[in-house]
Amino acid sequence: MCIKMNSFNIWEGRKDLTKDLVRSLIRGEYVAIIVRDYITESDCERIQENFINHPGIQQRKDIPAVEIGANSYGVTTQDYFLGSCQVMGDLWDLMTETSNPVIRALTDFQRGLDEGVALRPAIHKGFLASPFRAVSWTGGNESDENELALGLHEDVSQLSAPGLEDSEIAKIIEPIAINLYPSAAERGGELVIYDMKPNVSLRTELGLETTGYPYPKNILNDIGCQSISLDDGCLVLLRGCYIHGVRPSLGIKPRILLNSFVGAINADTYVYYT
Repeated sequence: MCIKMNSFNIWEGRKDLTKDLVRSLIRGEYVAIIVRDYITESDCERIQENFINHPGIQQRKDIPAVEIGANSYGVTTQDYFLGSCQVMGDLWDLMTETSNPVIRALTDFQRGLDEGVALRPAIHKGFLASPFRAVSWTGGNESDENELALGLHEDVSQLSAPGLEDSEIAKIIEPIAINLYPSAAERGGELVIYDMKPNVSLRTELGLETTGYPYPKNILNDIGCQSISLDDGCLVLLRGCYIHGVRPSLGIKPRILLNSFVGAINADTYVYYT
């Protein structure tokens, strides 16, 4: 099923991410692909339990979230890749007694690339980027359904941040987010996508040219958007050049996201990172 939304489309289906869907996303035919029931029920339950009981959960300082894993946002190349190396064991602990849906998603994405194009981790001085990070948003206010737990942002500007200029990921023009949801919120937690791709001029005018976060709501008053409800087991691929945000998660059950980014660094190579 394809959801037509102003000037762009969102594809929605179940179970499988095909190579034709990946190719359509890369060509820009879709802004996002939603695959429901991509993660099995048993894997969802196991990952939820592994996350909740994991001793490596850390509170983020820059955004309202708890996280397991390394994040390239706001850090130097050296710190990111060293951090990725240090958390690798924690990440694989989260996949204990599962079929590892992260590896499945990356493999499915690779199958959609043109023949001869490789997908591998970003590399810096022998250190490998993380294949994913696990995060649960804690912000937002139950009394205001229009408030966001994660503010409006895009994923392009942060690749131009000072400190990352010597990394492979700084070569990426348009990242694609690979988001897996082993646990969706009881209520709320929707992904909100706007029909806007900020150009360099707008990002610079707003002072967001190296962060991409947070965009003021008033610039989107006349811009169409789509609110995507998520279920346990969802896979969402999203072109990171579009402004998006996350609504508050309501209820006791946590909204857990397993997130990776992929992007081309040259004609023959895509890399993944977090």
